[in-house]
Amino acid sequence: MRPDLHRRVTLALFAMAALAGSVVAIATWTAHTWMEDTVLDAVLQREAAVLLATPTLDGRTLSTPQGVSLYQAGSSDEWIPAALRALQPGTHRDVRFDGHVFHVLVGSRDSGDHYYLAYDVTHLAQREWWLLLSLGGALASLAVLSWLTGRKLAGRLLAPVASVVQRIGTLDSEHLRALPPRPQDEDLSVVIDAINHLIADIERRIVRDRALASAMSHELRTPLTAIRIAAETMSTSEPADQQRITRIQRAIDGACATLDTLIAATRRHEPTRIERIALHQKLPVWAEPYLPQGDRPKVEWDLETVEFEIASSACSIIFTNLLRNALRAAPEGHVTVRLRAGSLFVCDDGEGIEADLIPHLFEPGTRGRSGGTGIGLYLCRLLADAQGWQLDVRNAPGGGVEAHLQFKKDSRTV
Repeated sequence: MRPDLHRRVTLALFAMAALAGSVVAIATWTAHTWMEDTVLDAVLQREAAVLLATPTLDGRTLSTPQGVSLYQAGSSDEWIPAALRALQPGTHRDVRFDGHVFHVLVGSRDSGDHYYLAYDVTHLAQREWWLLLSLGGALASLAVLSWLTGRKLAGRLLAPVASVVQRIGTLDSEHLRALPPRPQDEDLSVVIDAINHLIADIERRIVRDRALASAMSHELRTPLTAIRIAAETMSTSEPADQQRITRIQRAIDGACATLDTLIAATRRHEPTRIERIALHQKLPVWAEPYLPQGDRPKVEWDLETVEFEIASSACSIIFTNLLRNALRAAPEGHVTVRLRAGSLFVCDDGEGIEADLIPHLFEPGTRGRSGGTGIGLYLCRLLADAQGWQLDVRNAPGGGVEAHLQFKKDSRTV
């Protein structure tokens, strides 16, 4: 499971929890403020009815045990705090003067004079501050808790998806296996069924292609065999045309080798027979049908005495393809076959590979200066990968091309 999906689900859960917590905090604060203002307005209205009924002197201030102060304007209102005189009739919250915070009711008498009832809410303002801090702390705690819970829930929610993704990630395009069903997860079952249907379709196509390749190989080998027999008959009856007959036989050998490579590639993931062979002895034998009749190109052998436990058929096909490429690339030069512990090299001193072709050497249809079918190296790489070998082809530092086949470390026995 990619971390991005887990992170996005965690963030979504965190955002939902944070949003819910913020809504609750705002609702709590709004309800508290509304209830406080409603109660204070009612207290001031009740106290105003009582205090205004009390005879007062001009400009006198009355106070009640509840902390409500009445300011009445008489012949002069200069003694009334400026913060009160600036207020319009109605209720006002959080009015500050004399170092305190007041909830104020401003009204008018029948004479047109204003009166001011101020309720000291300094202690309530402090409690509001502590309430605000408490709500902030609760939100912070909720954020941390929701993040941790979100991570855990995301892991549990995505566990079935992660299991399916992990199985999909282990699928090999050449070894396809159906995913196990998950009947308890209806949504995932739809995805799994679709993938299994696709896998089954791919397997049917692979079987069909292998059968087609085998049938084509059989159909092509029949005329090639007839041509080979005819060429051998001609070689005994018409010695003068021996050179042409040899070219025909080599062409037949090359076509048969290409067919062998094609069939081996289509069956590369089927169980192969592993046998112990003396590779230093086998290489010249495999090369014999493709070696030139004359002196050029000259093939040099530098072989260590090494035995391997490998699939000899795959090794033979890869080696003969590399050898034929080298012989075509250096028709008048030298080809060197070198065998070391765990490695096989086929080198030539030809013109080398064009720089723009190097990134595409193992792609089907790529042809160099020396021609060829364009599928040899592609099929060789498929065979090498199926055996766990490494095949590389590059321009040699001193000129020409160097092909390197690296066997698995556990293949060498002597």
